Amino acid sequence: MTLRYLPPSKILRDRAWEKEFGIDDLQMLAYIHDDSFTVIGQIQAKEITCRFYMVLVAYAKDGTMLFNTENYPYDGKFTTNVIVNPPFFLLFPFILKTIATSLPKSTTAKLFSKVTTMIKTDAIITLIASNRTLLSDWATLSYHLQSLRLSSLEYNLTRVCWEFGLLFDEPTNDEKTSEQLQTEYGLSPAASRWCLDLAHQLAAQLPSTTPPDAQAQSGIDLNDYQTKDQLPLPIIRDTVMEEHFGITNVNCVARKAYQFDEDIFQVQLTGEIAIQPRFDIEIVIFIMLYNERSELLAYDTHTLIKEYQVTPTIIDCELTFPADQKIAKLMIRPNFESWTFALTDKYDK
Repeated sequence: MTLRYLPPSKILRDRAWEKEFGIDDLQMLAYIHDDSFTVIGQIQAKEITCRFYMVLVAYAKDGTMLFNTENYPYDGKFTTNVIVNPPFFLLFPFILKTIATSLPKSTTAKLFSKVTTMIKTDAIITLIASNRTLLSDWATLSYHLQSLRLSSLEYNLTRVCWEFGLLFDEPTNDEKTSEQLQTEYGLSPAASRWCLDLAHQLAAQLPSTTPPDAQAQSGIDLNDYQTKDQLPLPIIRDTVMEEHFGITNVNCVARKAYQFDEDIFQVQLTGEIAIQPRFDIEIVIFIMLYNERSELLAYDTHTLIKEYQVTPTIIDCELTFPADQKIAKLMIRPNFESWTFALTDKYDK
């Protein structure tokens, strides 16, 4: 059994195309296990401009094309690999996987999609102060920041504030903090001042809190657990979307699954979702597993809530990821199913 990673320099991207589709960035993890080649990642975008799917093409050192494949489909009434609004959300997951026998180490892969003035900080402060649990996870906070229509600069600076800890504890030495922000993040004096203003104004409305659990920050190593052991894995829920879809409760447990391969781990998730349906459409439950660097390791979309369903939906899935990775959190998010919107022309260009 072999496991090796493809360095980021080996993944070529068409950034002009990405910009056309509204994509700000892609977060990716690429690895080869035996004869299987996997690229899993997330799409960072406030809003995509059209419907599209992902294509991965691999080339040998001499330029010969070795294979090409498309992203895996998402579940729903019917499956589709099309990425489209409104099912799309910030950090939307995707995975491309194919059999690649005897893939040379010199392989290069190309991934592509086929098809400032700063505002006041009041809106950001109001959002965080009204629900301080948003601070526990950047993915959840960033999703809710979308509703504020922030500019890219404001969004990025808010993330700097979160990563640096300014949203948790008020700085006591502005001059020193400003120097650190400029040195560590390359901020301009004006940008660092914006961050400090946000921190001070937020502190006036939000009691001091602490960053997420230390074990989640350092990651959970499954080598320390036996098969069927319950894992102390933080489960992040999007309560706003749950309320929107009429979900009344989510109850689930993560356990270490039996290990068939020394290079691969599996987490088994079991539980149920209670719902009082409000829509005559199917709902897809996105279950996403992250490491301590907030990189997506695995996701599942097989859990569905049917039209007019009133009985609880059972969660029973396994998430597979490389055994040398530590896991830090699990996110469960209800979403529109993609197939319905993939058929419309609303987002065509």
